[in-house]
Parts: sequence; C-alpha cells; structure tokens
Amino acid sequence: MNTDILKGRWTQIKGDVKKAFGRLTDDDLIKMEGDLTHAAGVIQERYGITREESEKRWNEFTSKFADVVSDIKDLAQKAMPHGKTKV
Repeated sequence: MNTDILKGRWTQIKGDVKKAFGRLTDDDLIKMEGDLTHAAGVIQERYGITREESEKRWNEFTSKFADVVSDIKDLAQKAMPHGKTKV
C-alpha cells in the first residue's frame, strides 16, 4: 500500500471540503485525513449542530466525490495492520 496514493486522493478533495465547510481549520482537516468517519463529528463540533445534521451535510457533500471517498476508505483499510480499521 502506497501512502502517497492515500494522501493524493485526500488532497484531491481537501480543498473542496474547506470550501464547503469554511469553518473547518487545517487542524480539523488533519483530524479527518484517513478517518473520514470522524468527519461528521468534526463538522458537528465546528458548527455546533446535531450529529444527524452534520452526518447529513457530510453525506450530501461526499456524494459528489463518491469514487474518491471510496478509494480513500479502501486504501486506508488496506493500510491498517491486522484488520483494524477506523474508516
């Protein structure tokens, strides 16, 4: 597994994430990198909205990038030792 591929795919959408969720900081994006299931929680904290609303907003956003997000999740799962996944 080439971690450069994972980082490259995340880089493809990171700018769009920041545009869509302007309150996110660079530190927030770092938290989200490689652990996209954490993204809704970061958005919830930053925007002060419910978990359900943050998940809805994240899912609407990621639906535009389904192929890239899927690739990131697949690559991250392959990179985790012994079947431990956070994605």
